[in-house]
Amino acid sequence: MSKFMRLIQNEFIKVFAKPVAFIMIALIPIITFGYGFALKTILKTENHYYDQGMSDENYIENYISNINGQISSGMGGDIQKGADVDSLKARLQLAKDIRDKKINVDITSWQMTALLSKVDATAMAENMKDYDAVSAAKYLENANAMQKAVDNNDLGLYLDSQIASIDSQIAEAEAGDDTSYLKATRDALVIRKTNNIPPVCSDIKYSYSYGNDISWQESMIYTYQSTKASLYSGKIDDAKMTDAQISTYKDNIALMEYRLSNNIPEVSADTQFGFVLESASLVSVISIFVIIIAATMMAQEYTSGTIKLLLISPHKRWKIFAAKLVSVFLISLALLIILFASAVLTGGILFGFDFGQLWLTVNGGVVSSSHTFVAGLLKYLLACPQLLVMTSLAIMLAVIMRHSAVAIGVGVAFMLGGSIVTQILALLNYDFKKFILFMSTDLSVYFPSLSSSLAQRLTGSSGLASSLYKGMTFNFSLAVLAVYFICFTYIALDSFNRRDIKQS
Repeated sequence: MSKFMRLIQNEFIKVFAKPVAFIMIALIPIITFGYGFALKTILKTENHYYDQGMSDENYIENYISNINGQISSGMGGDIQKGADVDSLKARLQLAKDIRDKKINVDITSWQMTALLSKVDATAMAENMKDYDAVSAAKYLENANAMQKAVDNNDLGLYLDSQIASIDSQIAEAEAGDDTSYLKATRDALVIRKTNNIPPVCSDIKYSYSYGNDISWQESMIYTYQSTKASLYSGKIDDAKMTDAQISTYKDNIALMEYRLSNNIPEVSADTQFGFVLESASLVSVISIFVIIIAATMMAQEYTSGTIKLLLISPHKRWKIFAAKLVSVFLISLALLIILFASAVLTGGILFGFDFGQLWLTVNGGVVSSSHTFVAGLLKYLLACPQLLVMTSLAIMLAVIMRHSAVAIGVGVAFMLGGSIVTQILALLNYDFKKFILFMSTDLSVYFPSLSSSLAQRLTGSSGLASSLYKGMTFNFSLAVLAVYFICFTYIALDSFNRRDIKQS
């Protein structure tokens, strides 16, 4: 064993005797900081995009103009036909009163939502009083409750009246009617009341998209409501939910309820350890460095003729090969550690040091928590199998090519080209794609909680990964990586032995 360790030590001496090794080490924190700076710029630009630089007065004027346009064209939006014009006129008057300071209310507050609900309910009551007095009375009662809640600044009363209105609609629904959305809306209202989370009015300021200043609770409740609706209906995009999907949705609901109840937001990319999770994508840079190191280490043994000195040494050929393989992998682990440390430091410098943020996971409806440092460390550890396979691939190419430049070029082209082809095939319905190497290199896709909220938003949804990797599991991908590692290592070792015999 000591002789084998000396072989590894000798390989380390060879690698670090060249300036390129230290250049790579220096490049890692530089690239990490550059990535962090670019990410911060992107987030700042995105926030600026949502913030259109308009004052509340501008938003109100736009709202008034839009309502005038709807009234002129006879369009009532999604308000019940027959009361649409009356409701629009009432909304128009309310907006004018707010503009003229006759009513002092924040246009994004729950009070604004209550006032809009009140004018709609009043218009409905007025429209129905001649032919459905009972329903008209209910609408009027609801309108009075809205006004009372605003006058008394009573969020609980407002939410109670909304819950009562939903209960009435559910009770009046006919057999066979889909009430899943109503039930989900009621659950969302209940969780608002339980955790004292006021709704945000999006009718005026956020009529097209939610801005950056929308709270994370509001965004999560919206997701909570849509998730609950799907669970109640038992369908996703008109397709019946599987038992696995039902279990996943229940876990997601439990996780969201825990976050809302304990005021624990999702890990965001603009936090220290949120950036650590984002920067795990830079492992591909280490893979390129591994290819360069392996190609240089192996190929130059042939070009410089030092391979003959190794062959006449008392060490067996497979030990020489194993020493090179292990040394390259250990170097890749060292580079991974440097990348992780650089990400932690860069995240702290750019987004502020925060060692109190929690990472939540859920299993069978049971939520557990740990520090986000653990999440970051786990995500980087999941990159180790990928680095091991890339090490064996780089060694194989170097042994076969016997020329460092060619081996590096082929290795980098294989890695980059393979990733692009895999991304294309992932979108197609081919079963063989499961066995492609690069479909299994990112093991973190099986752990959605290891993605920051930015990553989930950029991919469209946290469910995108599951659709791309349908039919694949963590153990399956691990097995695929193991098979590739064995194949690459066997080919490299066989070629190493055969070519060495010719050299000798």
